[in-house]
Amino acid sequence: MARNQDLRLDPATATSSTPARSRLRGYLLLGSALLLCPCHLPIVLGLLVGGIGGGAFAAFLSHHMAPVIAFAAVYFVFALWLGQRLLSQAEPTRLPDARSVP
Repeated sequence: MARNQDLRLDPATATSSTPARSRLRGYLLLGSALLLCPCHLPIVLGLLVGGIGGGAFAAFLSHHMAPVIAFAAVYFVFALWLGQRLLSQAEPTRLPDARSVP
């Protein structure tokens, strides 16, 4: 019973993330968006299909290319948006003080 109590999350720390963690998540999302970018997608899918040979995953990719490309394009836009949002929240920009500008 005590073991289950140890696994519970503290609500105060579960919802808040540190700026370093948000920055890391933002960079990972932007990196994955770069891999699934529509301009890189034919190269990446070609390497996946060619690299894994005649397996079931290669057959799935070759038979369902349109849904795979549609999913990758939607993920690309979502990952760009969320990654940029996380990075902008992790590093707030500081505007110059009006008194310090001549």
